[in-house]
Amino acid sequence: MTVRDAVAKTDKYKPNGYDTVQKITWLNSLDRKIFNDFILPRNPSASFGGYDETTDVETELLVPDDYAELYIYYLAAMIDFYNNETARYSNDMSMYNETYAAYARWENRTDPPESSGNFIVI
Repeated sequence: MTVRDAVAKTDKYKPNGYDTVQKITWLNSLDRKIFNDFILPRNPSASFGGYDETTDVETELLVPDDYAELYIYYLAAMIDFYNNETARYSNDMSMYNETYAAYARWENRTDPPESSGNFIVI
């Protein structure tokens, strides 16, 4: 999934007044977490430059397509959070957390961190 895909799918699912730059900022926060939780433990020399207003919207996000809906759930949750819609926020975060946990289980099954032998626990 690209930055453009995540933003467009979120906007279709949850119309909102937040601009693309704000959504890229939220995607940056999420992919930094994913990088630190999954990529860095497996490849300590890896780097992640992050995303900002200059990021090409065709940039591929870090999570594979089978789990990429977590980006939509996360953006939707951030929209609800900043709109003070707590029930909707809770629902979207629940969906995000379930998908993130499924992704973590997949990562641990397919490519456990070699350096420590520890699994990421969600």
